[in-house]
Amino acid sequence: MLYCTAMHTSTPASGEKPPTLTRQTLTIDEAAALLGIGRTTAYVAVRDGSLPTIRIGRRLLVPRAQLERLLGESTTPEDAAARQ
Repeated sequence: MLYCTAMHTSTPASGEKPPTLTRQTLTIDEAAALLGIGRTTAYVAVRDGSLPTIRIGRRLLVPRAQLERLLGESTTPEDAAARQ
């Protein structure tokens, strides 16, 4: 049997907010919504390698850092010309 134990950390001083965790991955549906594309198009992009993913168990996830890096890259001639 597998048991899960919680890690206890000290409580923050009064007036301080505890740190919040930010998810480092998105689901395919979340990434599609962020990109403004449909779910099917997102899965096609996963299949052809243009949308980076990692697999954890049966889940397919998009690493947030890789998606942000992908969005920062120039893919249109207008973007490339604007940077020069």
